[in-house]
Amino acid sequence: KQRLTAAHMIRQILEVADGDRRYVLVVEHDLAVLDYLSDYVCVLYGSAGGYGVVTMPFGVRTGINAFLAGFIPTENLRFREDSLSFKVR
Repeated sequence: KQRLTAAHMIRQILEVADGDRRYVLVVEHDLAVLDYLSDYVCVLYGSAGGYGVVTMPFGVRTGINAFLAGFIPTENLRFREDSLSFKVR
C-alpha cells in the first residue's frame, strides 16, 4: 500500500496546471508501480563492479517486456539467458 501511495503522490507532483513540463526519474523494481508511474522505461543492465548500460527510452509495455525477456531488440543484445515468466496457479 505504501508504494501505491508514493506512486500517487509522484503523479500529483507531475500534474501542472500552468503547462510547465516536469520530469521525475524513478528507479523501481515493482512492475505494477512502474507501469502506473511511467510514460517511458529505460532498461539498465551490466556487470557488478564492471560496467553498466542504460538503454534508450522504450514505451512502458515494450520496456517491461524487454526486461522480462532479457533481450533488448534495438541493440540485438541478450543480457539474461532465461526470460522471466509468472505463472498463475
